[in-house]
Amino acid sequence: MPYTPVFELVTPDKVLGERLIDKSVDASRKLRDGSINKRLLGISVGASYLRAERITTAQTISNSSGTDVVYNSIIQEDDAGGHFSLNTSTGVVTCNTTGWYSVVAEVLWEGNATGRRLITIQHSTTGEVGGTENGGHGTGQWRQQIVGLFPATAADTFTIEVFQTSGGNLDIEFGVFTSLGVIFSP
Repeated sequence: MPYTPVFELVTPDKVLGERLIDKSVDASRKLRDGSINKRLLGISVGASYLRAERITTAQTISNSSGTDVVYNSIIQEDDAGGHFSLNTSTGVVTCNTTGWYSVVAEVLWEGNATGRRLITIQHSTTGEVGGTENGGHGTGQWRQQIVGLFPATAADTFTIEVFQTSGGNLDIEFGVFTSLGVIFSP
């Protein structure tokens, strides 16, 4: 049986396997309006998304103290409807439109074998939406992730909160492994 790929490369005569009547005009329009990228990501056209990272310096997390992660740089955003906004100084995401919000967040902890580490999504009206807890992981850096899907109304906010019990301060590192993704669906 021959191999049939699930996704095909986007070329002028194909867009996700669909033959186009007016190849150059339609393919160009789909690339320009982002519908190809949204379909590749599994995001419905009409939805909005954001990807942010902590890119400048590590963030110090005090022992036994819940701390909001500050994602200080928006890397990619397609939110023409203004459905949400990220405050890059505080890490607070404000929901401007009622609907469903899907959140994926990750932090890269510095190495330390003592205590436990938590990452949670904190919603302004419902509290903790979800969380992940792990023990310390030795001397090497390690990543911790959280995924959540929840309804929100206009003016609700949410943050990604981390907590650790190493007995001292620990850093979450900066870069691609300390990142936030938000998808809004009406």
